[in-house]
Amino acid sequence: MIWSAGHLSGPAYERYQHLFAWPFPISVQNIADFLMQISILAILVLRFARTRRDEERHASELEAARVVQQVLIPEKIPAIPGFAIASVYKPASQVGGDFFQIISTSNGGVLVVIGDVSGKGMPAAMTVSLLVGTVRTLAHFTQSPGEILNAMNQRMLARSSGGFTTCLVLRADVDGTLTLANAGHLAPYCNQTELKLENGLPIGLDANTIYAESTFHLAKGEQLTLLTDGVVEARGKNGELFGFERTSEVATESAESIAQAAQDFGQEDDITVLTIMRVGLSEEAVVEVATPALSPSLA
Repeated sequence: MIWSAGHLSGPAYERYQHLFAWPFPISVQNIADFLMQISILAILVLRFARTRRDEERHASELEAARVVQQVLIPEKIPAIPGFAIASVYKPASQVGGDFFQIISTSNGGVLVVIGDVSGKGMPAAMTVSLLVGTVRTLAHFTQSPGEILNAMNQRMLARSSGGFTTCLVLRADVDGTLTLANAGHLAPYCNQTELKLENGLPIGLDANTIYAESTFHLAKGEQLTLLTDGVVEARGKNGELFGFERTSEVATESAESIAQAAQDFGQEDDITVLTIMRVGLSEEAVVEVATPALSPSLA
């Protein structure tokens, strides 16, 4: 026989009813609502904990990438008699994709590499690490810009997962001879004139790409300005680009002034500016690299 409240009568039934009437009236709906609220709370707590873990992991990865990148950006420019060199690096976010290297050559000249890796964060930082390591190793064996780009391209193809890198390699000799090879990067400016270079594909796209070399002469007192697209692609509040015309107009100014002009106009991407001026052999100007401090506020 199935027991039910209907079998109760008299005082027993009254006590049964009393349980559900006072002082805490309980119903099946009350219990269901309570259990649902507990379940929702548990789900929210778990989701918050998972989100917090993801945020902490992401922040940790960004910090690691930023530290890696800061180590790879030169802290000081080597003294190169006959050349005054300055550089400024302003990432748009905590971890940028720009990189550059300035290396003295055995014949008293300077080897300069500037580039822009597609992407941001840890993948970009690791690609920069690979490329900078390749450049530093190659510089011991060759100072040919074309050979360096060819080797960087092969290295990127072996490790790339669909990304690419624009890169410009320049060798400046003591007598002012400039030898350049370009892989899809912005051409440098000599004073206010954009140099007409042989141009190859960005590295990491085609194993058969050959990077031809172009040769120019830098006279005493002339300035060569190398930059990344964060300058020309700076965008004002009305959507107007900083553009090539403005870039040409400021190309004879200091690296800091050029970078600041683009940043003030409306920075949207990493900004890197390098300037090389040919001076007398008895003269040299060593300018420390202007880079952001190691601070979590860069985000």
